[in-house]
Amino acid sequence: MTLIKAILALSENTTDWDVARLEWKLSQYGHHQKEGARCICGQVSYEVNVIKNTKTNNEATVGRCCIERFPEPFRLVSAFREAWTGRVTDRLLTWALDRKIITKSQFDYVTNYRKTYQREGNAAVIKMIYKKIYWSMGITEGRFL
Repeated sequence: MTLIKAILALSENTTDWDVARLEWKLSQYGHHQKEGARCICGQVSYEVNVIKNTKTNNEATVGRCCIERFPEPFRLVSAFREAWTGRVTDRLLTWALDRKIITKSQFDYVTNYRKTYQREGNAAVIKMIYKKIYWSMGITEGRFL
């Protein structure tokens, strides 16, 4: 089954891909599978994401390549991979700043934090900024939440 057919079957809008794909939010980011897992399209993927339909509450497992077929926040998953291990990438930070998810001072704080000694007291502030970015992408579960 193709990605489009599978997603349409689980969506409220079962005929228009461009509308149906907007119904989906990222629920769980890129779980790395040692033995691989099946994407909804049928391909084996070693990095799978769980997406959830906001209208039907259906969930689907989507691999690394297929996730790129969804709206912009989904396309940032490759940049987000590093964030899940504890670091938000420059691309993701810039995306969050451009959309006013984080402030310029928060952007600068994270950028400077990387360049200077990472004191333990700063870790809580960084975690809060990362959470803002995660939540804006619809991610509610994971290592840093």
